[in-house]
Amino acid sequence: MNKNVENNLKKYPKIKHWINKSKNNKLIIFSGKVEIGQGILFAFQQLVSRNLDFSFEEIEVTCASTDTHPNEAVTSGSLSVQDSGLTLRIVCANLLYLSEQKFISERGIKKINIEYSKGVYFQNDGYSKNLIDLIDDELLEKTIDINIPRFEFINDTNEFKNLDLLKKLEGKYIYINDLEIKGMLYGLVLHPKTIKGKLNKENYFLFQKFICEKFNIIKIVNDGNLVGVISAKKIELLKIEKNLDQYSLWNETELDLPLDSQYKTWLKSQKSLKLNISKSIDFLINTNTKSKSLNISRPYLTHASIGLCCAIATWSKDHISVISHSQGIFNLRHDLALAFDLAEDKINVTHHPGAGCYGHNGADDVAYDAVWLARYVPEQPLRVEWSRAQEMSIAPISPAMLVELEATIDSNGKICVWNCEIWSQAHGTRPGRDKTPALLGSWQTNEPFAISQPVNAPEINGGGADRNSRPIYEIEHLEINLNDIKEMPVRVSALRSLGGHVNVFAIESMMDELANLASIDPIEFRLNHLKNIRAKDVLNTVKKLSSWSNKSRIKKEGEGRGIGFAQYKNTGAFCAVVAEVKLTDHIEVIKIYICADVGAIISEKGVINQLEGGSIQAISFSLFEETQLFKHGVDSTDWSKYPIIGFKDIPLIQTELIYNEQNPSVGAGECSIGPTAAAIANAVFDAIGIRFTKMPFNKDNLQAQMLSEN
Repeated sequence: MNKNVENNLKKYPKIKHWINKSKNNKLIIFSGKVEIGQGILFAFQQLVSRNLDFSFEEIEVTCASTDTHPNEAVTSGSLSVQDSGLTLRIVCANLLYLSEQKFISERGIKKINIEYSKGVYFQNDGYSKNLIDLIDDELLEKTIDINIPRFEFINDTNEFKNLDLLKKLEGKYIYINDLEIKGMLYGLVLHPKTIKGKLNKENYFLFQKFICEKFNIIKIVNDGNLVGVISAKKIELLKIEKNLDQYSLWNETELDLPLDSQYKTWLKSQKSLKLNISKSIDFLINTNTKSKSLNISRPYLTHASIGLCCAIATWSKDHISVISHSQGIFNLRHDLALAFDLAEDKINVTHHPGAGCYGHNGADDVAYDAVWLARYVPEQPLRVEWSRAQEMSIAPISPAMLVELEATIDSNGKICVWNCEIWSQAHGTRPGRDKTPALLGSWQTNEPFAISQPVNAPEINGGGADRNSRPIYEIEHLEINLNDIKEMPVRVSALRSLGGHVNVFAIESMMDELANLASIDPIEFRLNHLKNIRAKDVLNTVKKLSSWSNKSRIKKEGEGRGIGFAQYKNTGAFCAVVAEVKLTDHIEVIKIYICADVGAIISEKGVINQLEGGSIQAISFSLFEETQLFKHGVDSTDWSKYPIIGFKDIPLIQTELIYNEQNPSVGAGECSIGPTAAAIANAVFDAIGIRFTKMPFNKDNLQAQMLSEN
């Protein structure tokens, strides 16, 4: 049994914690996982429909709230279907079993005399009763038994439309930024660019005088290095933002940062703690071997969400309510309680979706800002939305990374030695995991809390900087070390797939190099180093899907194709990607082929959306994105300095899923990131014989790579 599921059912052991019924006789589903654009609530609606053979349209999956929903920690790591989905399956099995027993007891009959179909129990004499009518308080109070057999009904849930997705496509979806609450005020919270920047009091007083005279505001407040402005009109705050450049409100700290993209040098120069991930035994290399080494690096990456971070808070006499698009509303509540010295039960955080949440962005920080500022206007809802510059400069970013690989093959083309050395800051500073709040504003008040330091999750929980650093391939002599950098001049935390993006890119680049050394087809070389049947099936399927072995294929100048493959976190989904590219004055990804095995599939379209969305974002990471730095932190505070993928850059994508209904479901949201990056790099090498070892794959880095090889 999945440990997270065991913990779920231990903390929330009754059916009513997960399923209830509404006054209009609909099933209400409670899950602690939240909607962050991945379609999880729609998937859970399908899952419950299939597991109860119950009308899809008569099921409601509610947005999570800390007052009413089970605490399932953070919606991250591609674990929602794997954990919450399995929990709901078990709950559905119990609901069916207990309702059946109740029907049998009520009618005084034997089980053999009843049938169940489409949410209705039928007695052989024609009597029937709906499942929903058998659900009462006594049944909902029953303790869940994990040993009750689970099974799924065959129904047409895939035919139902994801209405939320349709609303998004039509521009009718209500994001958190669109919410309107009666009597709501608007707040602007200003932070220094650097974590330890100090308010310039003289300039602040000039700024205060200016906006009080020129703009219609309710209040301007200052607490330590934080400045807040409250207005009844949002437009007034937008006007104030346009005038901020006139005032240097903070004396900023000069930071030690890797300027001019010198990540390799900077990463190696920082103090770090070396951690051994995998230790090889001594191995004597004979003369009939060939070796290859690679240095792979990636810059800092910004979340760069299209939608801005936003929160709404109401500070009442005995209770605080918060609306947030945080991925971890319970963790956020925990840290808000620490920050404001309140009991957790005095705070309720309700989730409402925001746009583009795929890691630890500024959602938690802006929630703190809203609560902090709401104290000055008690009993009134207050909305705070960050500016684009704040979104891209003070939210956590993903750490720069360096991976050095050296590998050796023997005369039979088998890998005999693999050495890996990683340099990176840790990838986690999320709230809820320390004794002090991991919220930016709480570090900048007059009585600041200690600044949270980044940490990596242990490998057993997926790891952080070391995620996917252990190759899935059969390699006898393997050594992996992580140099965990402790300095944090700029805030870093989790971004989609964490270190898996870079580590898979590095591993799969090396696999192609070794295949080339051995004069073996890249896919065949990988298959030769795999025993896992599911892994082989994925590779063979993508090989067929992409017509990899097509003998009549004519390779054109400047065009190439490449393969990338991994099992996410070495425990999750298997994913293989083939990329076809064309090089002109830039790299154009023409087509992407994806094959994945995610175990039992709940929502086929949802899985495909996640795989393809991850692949598109990986193209953006690989070809376009790089956080620009200067002495005071992040300089890329708009789209001109931080370009992301546009619609014109999105290739054709063809996806095929392998159906493994006998295996547990695992998530699909992050498994295509690393394989896509690797497939593009390998395709470029196939096209022009030059290997990209530094992201992004742009003209400047290509020219630098060419000069280094000459």
